[in-house]
Amino acid sequence: MSRFPKVLACVLAMLTTSSLSLAQSRASDSEQAERKLHLLEQKRLLRKFDFEEFKENNLENFPEDWYPIGRPPRSPDPNFMDHALHRQMARRDGFPAYAFVRFDPPQIQTNVNHAFYLGLNGGSAGAYLAVGALPAVPSSDYLIHARVKTSPLQAAYAQLIVYFLDISGRIIEPSVRRSEHIRSPDQWKQVSLKLWGEYPNAAWIGMQIELRQPEANPESPLGRHQIVLQEINGAAWFDDIDIWQIPFVTVSTQSTVNIIRTPERPRLRMHVRDVTGGRLESTVELYDHHQRVVARNHQRVGGGEPSIWQWTPPLERYGWYVLDMKVFDRGGKNHDSPYRSPVARSVGAFLWLGDDTLAHSTDAKRFGFSAENLPERQFPLLPDILKVSGVGSVLLSAWDAHTDLEHFQNRESLLDNVMRQLSGPAHRVAISFHPLPRALEHDLAIYPNDVLTMFDRPWSRRAAYLAPILTQYGQQVRWWKLGRIDSIQPFFDPQLPSRLATIKRELSTLTPSPRLVLPWRITQSRRSDVTDDHEYAINVPPFVLPQQIPDYMADWRQPPLATVSLKLAIPSARQLNQPARITDLILRMLYAWKSHPDSILIERPWAASSDRQLTLLPDPLLGVFINTAARLSGRRVLHEMSFSRGTHAMILDGPAGPALAAWNTDADPENAVIQLQLGGEPVAVDEWGNRSPVPLINNQHQLRLTRTPVFIENIDAQLAAFRASFRLDDPFIESRQIPHNRVLSFTNTWPVAITGRFVVTGPKRWRFSTTRHDFTLRPGETMRIPVELGFPISEIAGHKSLQAVFDFTTDRNYHIQLHTPMELGLRGVDFKSDLTLQPGTQPGTVDAVVTMRIANVGDQPLLAYAFAALTGYPRQEKVLPRLEPGRSVVRSFRFDNAADALKTNRIRIGLREADGSAVLNHVHTPKR
Repeated sequence: MSRFPKVLACVLAMLTTSSLSLAQSRASDSEQAERKLHLLEQKRLLRKFDFEEFKENNLENFPEDWYPIGRPPRSPDPNFMDHALHRQMARRDGFPAYAFVRFDPPQIQTNVNHAFYLGLNGGSAGAYLAVGALPAVPSSDYLIHARVKTSPLQAAYAQLIVYFLDISGRIIEPSVRRSEHIRSPDQWKQVSLKLWGEYPNAAWIGMQIELRQPEANPESPLGRHQIVLQEINGAAWFDDIDIWQIPFVTVSTQSTVNIIRTPERPRLRMHVRDVTGGRLESTVELYDHHQRVVARNHQRVGGGEPSIWQWTPPLERYGWYVLDMKVFDRGGKNHDSPYRSPVARSVGAFLWLGDDTLAHSTDAKRFGFSAENLPERQFPLLPDILKVSGVGSVLLSAWDAHTDLEHFQNRESLLDNVMRQLSGPAHRVAISFHPLPRALEHDLAIYPNDVLTMFDRPWSRRAAYLAPILTQYGQQVRWWKLGRIDSIQPFFDPQLPSRLATIKRELSTLTPSPRLVLPWRITQSRRSDVTDDHEYAINVPPFVLPQQIPDYMADWRQPPLATVSLKLAIPSARQLNQPARITDLILRMLYAWKSHPDSILIERPWAASSDRQLTLLPDPLLGVFINTAARLSGRRVLHEMSFSRGTHAMILDGPAGPALAAWNTDADPENAVIQLQLGGEPVAVDEWGNRSPVPLINNQHQLRLTRTPVFIENIDAQLAAFRASFRLDDPFIESRQIPHNRVLSFTNTWPVAITGRFVVTGPKRWRFSTTRHDFTLRPGETMRIPVELGFPISEIAGHKSLQAVFDFTTDRNYHIQLHTPMELGLRGVDFKSDLTLQPGTQPGTVDAVVTMRIANVGDQPLLAYAFAALTGYPRQEKVLPRLEPGRSVVRSFRFDNAADALKTNRIRIGLREADGSAVLNHVHTPKR
């Protein structure tokens, strides 16, 4: 990731903001110094609080323009308390007057660096900047930097808060920005916050520094009964608080949800405005999900150059792209400095996808998004997201935690707007009663988000919250979810059946035929006492591997069938890199689809942009989910197969046509290649919808597989299924010189009879009792042929392939080669070896050293000897002691001065049974 800026890595990991400015995270101290010099030269530094005020003869214990929170101010201004902020801060609870707020060290020590000190003494400690200390220029953005460190803290934390104030000194609430909770024991930490200059009534910049005690967790099941332990001692230091005035910068696409479908191409619109009137230049770089730069744009701004321009990047493939726009100053003596940093920066993301839509509308509603607890500001974007994605299901929350009766109408208005646009047969809208409003929880005296207990309370105590939702949407919505997706309450509730009956009767009075949706965990078994007229939303956490999903779902697919939605939890980019997340999601969707769920949901894979321009920032998994849903729609998983060791494939077919999903599980990349006749004119479709023909070479289609599944469409489905049916009943062959009896089978997968012949062609030098066979099979009929196998005594152990050439006729003539995997080895023996080259005992020579580890993993003692042989050297053998089950032994062999011999020969190593016919052969080549 050396070329990939750290600020962009944050976008990959979080996708929580579209604008990050003055990226200094990678700058060295010299770079930082030159950058600050350059910005000072441009007069962008509005003010700096370094707290070295003794130079200005401030010998007090408190910095100028700063006042402690929670105590009356000591100001000579008789009108000081006329400002709303001053009154609010002076009377704020939780900040006792005896907390420590002062310079540290005292100003009288003029030979040391000073900082602003906050110390705990019961309650929290903090200070605020007076109204009027920092004027705000309309339409200007500001960046605030500060250095912060703390003492070792367990529960308390430091925080920087900035905002705009109006002319009356009132906080403009939407402008408030808070830093993360800071705990940085005895080390300075750089903190940055951005203020967007889009509030016309902004007159001043306000700021608070705080050392906060912990508060009760509103999500805790203990509610008001929580015990919150506070810090007895603790301190925080703030220093070098800089306020920079930076240019207004935006970059956007033609889509408010930043999802563009072909035939449209992404069009970027850049806007830079600088009230300082400086001459600027802008660079825009696009990165793909592999963190590679795929396109660049350069533009001069100011001095007669345009401040708004458009760019259509020359993208060649569909995918997810991160855009990074940097703005630099052109003026000043440092404009050519290699260390200069941007004075403003905007980072975003967009998806460019093909025009594939879900092939069948009935399947469109089987894919969707869980949008529980969706931030209210994102509600207007939701219909556009569903429209452009093509999926049909969405789960919405009736309320959020802050909903109260005073503002209930606002919530209804948001829901009305969304529900109006999602009405009709194309969408399946479900409403969740999670989260519960905290005000309602308080009124009902229930634990947080205890939905089932809410319904136990009298109707009159909850009607004000429930009745408007049920009456307004009861005719449109049938599905009502009872709690958060990972709740364990329904599974353990002994009264669940009776409670569900009561809830359903109540909902039936206001909504026809309601369907209750129970939150469940995939690791929880199915309850037999719950009737099948309810549905389940089953959470699949990341620790459940994709291939485990069908096993967990087996019980749910038994009669009586339950209606099940699978919610696939997806790891964040902090847990996996983007390619790994993409692979994981496709595999989860494939194995989930194999389990025949009624629908598949993922948690909303997007974030919202900044306040400046509300747009959606798509996670790459949004595009992958959309494309994979389009591949699965109209198809079902019919068979599974392997092309070679370490590869896997699923055969799909249905009204949308046959397809193959194939990937490399753990094969060497050089060996993970499809080399066979797929029939038809196969086209490979990647995770973004990019299509490419599968080349036909020597009458075989060839395609290299990666860990990320690829879909192959336009194939011969019957031929693929026929390949999958060709197998041995037991593919493991003991490495013993005895007859090995197996049954070779294959099935007619065509709807007509087939007639033909096959010839076994490999492995070479193996012996087969049956090498050719004529057959005639009715549709669906399986042929089973007993076959006796043998192999040379020198055969190398490991993975093999039984190969056969088939010539047969259905509706056309086929001449194809099939293969099925085998493995030659010894049951109960784990054999590993390693070859290293070491300096020889004679100067200038190289010795070869083979080290073997033999473990008995069976249930019988092992009597054997190990051997190693190299052409031109005597064969070496070492007897093993009687190796009991569960024991292991290590043996080494050395070949002196073996460099020349290894140029043309391999070392043969292995294990020979002392009292039987078992021989295990391996070969080694040197590591160069």
